[in-house]
Amino acid sequence: MPFKKLKEISGVINTVNDGTRSVRNVTNTVNNVQRTGQDAQRTIGGIKSKSQEKKAKKEAAGMWVCDCGAQNTTKFCGSCGSAPPEPVICPKCKKTRPAEKSSMKFCGECGTKYEEDE
Repeated sequence: MPFKKLKEISGVINTVNDGTRSVRNVTNTVNNVQRTGQDAQRTIGGIKSKSQEKKAKKEAAGMWVCDCGAQNTTKFCGSCGSAPPEPVICPKCKKTRPAEKSSMKFCGECGTKYEEDE
């Protein structure tokens, strides 16, 4: 009789151990799925950030500041109707001075002084 009970107890222990292993496997699977979801969210977030950066850079590249102080990305100022200032080109290296740096007195590329009548 005791041997039979011992066998039953052993069988129950094995069943519990199998159940514990199953629970661990399920837990590991759930954790892996959560990690994969988090990685996907980070990737999607990165894609959004990169596309937003590209859009901001594109807008900034075409932006100009009018004499009235308004920032514009169109052909004429939305506040006063003025056209954008003419680009200033360095007489030595032919580099165009950025419109947003119209107060520069020297070329940022070669150091040549811009002419006064600009």
